Amino acid sequence: MFYLAFKFLIARKKWLILMTVSFSIVITTVLTIFSSTTMINRNMKLYAFSQYGEFSGVIMNQAYPSRSEVSYGHFAITGSVSLKNNRSAAVGWIDEKFIDLGHLSLLAGTFPKSDDEVAIEAHYLKFLNPNWKLGTIHELHIGNESRKLKLTGIVDNYSAKWGVDTRKTLFPNILAGRNASDNQVNANVLIPYDSKMTSDGNYESAYRKIMNRGGQGFMNERLIYYGLKDFGIITKLSLVVQLIILIVALVSLTTLISFYNANRNFNFAVLKSLGATSKYLYQLTVFQTSYIFMLGTLLSIPLVLILKKVITSGNYNSGITRSSDWLAMGSGSLKWLVVLYGVIVVSSLLSVRTLKDKSAKQSFETDIALGNHRTVEWISSINSFRIKQLAIQLFLFPKRTLLSLLTIIISIMVILISVTFSKETAGTWDSEDDYYLSSQENIFSKTIDRHIVRVSPDIIYSPEEVHKLESLKGINLVDKEPSMFDIMPILKKENLTPYLLSWIEKYSSDQQKELTFYEDVIIPNATFMLDSSGNFNKNNDLGNKDLPSLALYCPDMQPEEQKQLLGKNITLSRIVLDQEGSPIVKKWEFRIAKVVNAPYQLSADDVVVAHDDVTIVLDEQYALQQGITKGYKDLSIYLRGDVSDTDAKNIYNEVYALAAVTPGGLFQYIPKVISDWRRMSDFIYRSGALTFYVAILLSITCIYTILNGKYQVRKRYWGIYRSLGMRLKDIYSFLLLEVFVYFSISTFVSSGLYIAFLYFNQLSYPMIVYCRILALTLFGVIVLLVVVSTYLRRKIGQDTISSLLKSET
Repeated sequence: MFYLAFKFLIARKKWLILMTVSFSIVITTVLTIFSSTTMINRNMKLYAFSQYGEFSGVIMNQAYPSRSEVSYGHFAITGSVSLKNNRSAAVGWIDEKFIDLGHLSLLAGTFPKSDDEVAIEAHYLKFLNPNWKLGTIHELHIGNESRKLKLTGIVDNYSAKWGVDTRKTLFPNILAGRNASDNQVNANVLIPYDSKMTSDGNYESAYRKIMNRGGQGFMNERLIYYGLKDFGIITKLSLVVQLIILIVALVSLTTLISFYNANRNFNFAVLKSLGATSKYLYQLTVFQTSYIFMLGTLLSIPLVLILKKVITSGNYNSGITRSSDWLAMGSGSLKWLVVLYGVIVVSSLLSVRTLKDKSAKQSFETDIALGNHRTVEWISSINSFRIKQLAIQLFLFPKRTLLSLLTIIISIMVILISVTFSKETAGTWDSEDDYYLSSQENIFSKTIDRHIVRVSPDIIYSPEEVHKLESLKGINLVDKEPSMFDIMPILKKENLTPYLLSWIEKYSSDQQKELTFYEDVIIPNATFMLDSSGNFNKNNDLGNKDLPSLALYCPDMQPEEQKQLLGKNITLSRIVLDQEGSPIVKKWEFRIAKVVNAPYQLSADDVVVAHDDVTIVLDEQYALQQGITKGYKDLSIYLRGDVSDTDAKNIYNEVYALAAVTPGGLFQYIPKVISDWRRMSDFIYRSGALTFYVAILLSITCIYTILNGKYQVRKRYWGIYRSLGMRLKDIYSFLLLEVFVYFSISTFVSSGLYIAFLYFNQLSYPMIVYCRILALTLFGVIVLLVVVSTYLRRKIGQDTISSLLKSET
């Protein structure tokens, strides 16, 4: 049987090549998507862990050492060292597990081993003493105590990348050796991230552990929401793509195999006449399919390696180095191979099951039915020869034709939806800034007497630090927002204009109560800006020696409202909590000296930054002197278009240095943020494009096989028609008409589904953009169909009339 199956394959080399290539394409695509996803997910995790730590949360104030938490990383803050610009460095100890879970790395030296040794984060070392060399001893003032410590290591900056609740604790910047007394105090612990669970599962598990300990702790939200935000999406997307390919493979391979088997029915009929059972024919089919599958698998190996590199290029630092990763990928690929083998074998068996209930005589018969009795009667009743011939073409092999149409529709929908998701995921990123810094990513607050009251520490970038950035060569503009989150602007009710009333109605949580029960009304959601030019009062329309002035920007405010507000008093109010938690009210009175009915704008060269909210502008020096603000919270930095590489590198180092010594802050290099944001869209597009090309290639192959199969079945009829005067061009026109019908049906169904998909989803781009993509895709499909029909025409043209008339089938 092995030899007979092999001989049957060798006897039909063209079919063997076609089937092998088709099998190889399907195997290559599934294994490429699977292996690429495995690699991307693995590297995404490693990159996220290296940036944000391999822990899902922090539990505070736990006994050390804790037997129940031996796998947890432990650390404790034992003091602090004051730095310039009102900054400080946290001093503490860490254990070996903390180093492992935090993925801490040393730029030089070693971690401390005794209580008179320290390792310091690189940027904090520059603040402390840039001349402190490894192995030397210097004095540090830790709290009220001076200690002489030996520098043993320089730690790569890590703490600024990690999410931290600054109300509760910090991560140590100066890592000191742990002494015996430290073992008797409580410590904070890192909850390890469990790779066997999902990101949401890890979050829920860590949250429960923290709640079980009275809420003493916080979550590592940056790991969950930044580092691993794409992890689950890529896994699900990969599975969907693989299932689509399996469906396309089942449909298309069933069609191809059915034609392959239809052309060897005579061989099977001979075997049945010699006594072969249906079981024997099934076994022979499985052996033949297995041979082709093995050849396709061998052919797919180099293709998988090439395509995997294409899909993962630029995605999540691709590259597998550990043997365990290769083992996991290999075992997963083997499982998919088994699934594919099962799909292909089932397709083969389905294609020959029609022979099971046929006698040997019936198997020798070659007449092909057009369908059921009603279809035959309908075709017979058609008077027009051209229409009747087209109907015969369309209804010959109806099941196989429908399957081929289904693969074309699936392939069109795959590329359309993947391109749509790709564009929508990438979004319309129109930001022109190059850096964004926030000194406080999370601000915790509560409400007291209609005021937002800050609970977390007020961490800022000092004016000196910001002005230093502004002076750097290559920086065009710095849009800086002061730390005035808890400042409430208050106007008398009688001074409110219709514009401000509508603003309050839009943003106030309880505008009816605000306007009904209070004479002093809070203007919610106002933006504050500081003018550091030194000419603030000179540029205002109205000055007052008794009260300081401010400017008010209200886009689209009516001119009469401007006049109504000009010269009116406005109060800036804040509530702070003292050490006992009691509220203290602070107020500053101002005179509205300027009202502008346009957005507040900053500009430099070709960069214009507009603030469309109600914006209040104060003099920077006055606001700092009066304690209205201590500095700036958010910075958006715009570089010059002609900035040199040297200046750009210096700017990056200075900006990152400022972010690195700001615990709980956020640093974003916008070009990298955009690149990271678009990694998902790139993966979606590449996966979808690969699936489309595979699906359309298989479907076009099926269409060609069907067209050729129909022609071969009706060869004798075409010979008769040609002998009666029909030209080859007329035969080709029937083929083109049939192709056009297939295309029209595919276009109608896929376009309807796609337009419905667009209609029920909110889009970032105009509908016309996606209609152009639809038109381009359909044009590509019709070109491929015409190419296939043209190739078939050349093949048909090689048949002479005499050869056609001699054909029995």
